[in-house]
Amino acid sequence: MDDMPEQLSVRKWRLVRDLKQQEVADILGVNAKTVGHWEKDDTNLSNVTVYALAKLYDIEVDQIKV
Repeated sequence: MDDMPEQLSVRKWRLVRDLKQQEVADILGVNAKTVGHWEKDDTNLSNVTVYALAKLYDIEVDQIKV
């Protein structure tokens, strides 16, 4: 039995939560272009960003594929 939570990319989690990039940006206090950069290169996300996204999407940190 696999108890690992599903891992999705930053973009896919945003889509699952039915949010626009601008909405995520407004909530986190960043520019929508920044959210776009996170989604294009989610391997260079800071720990702070990953934690903020996990909290926003109501998921565990390890559910974000980085």
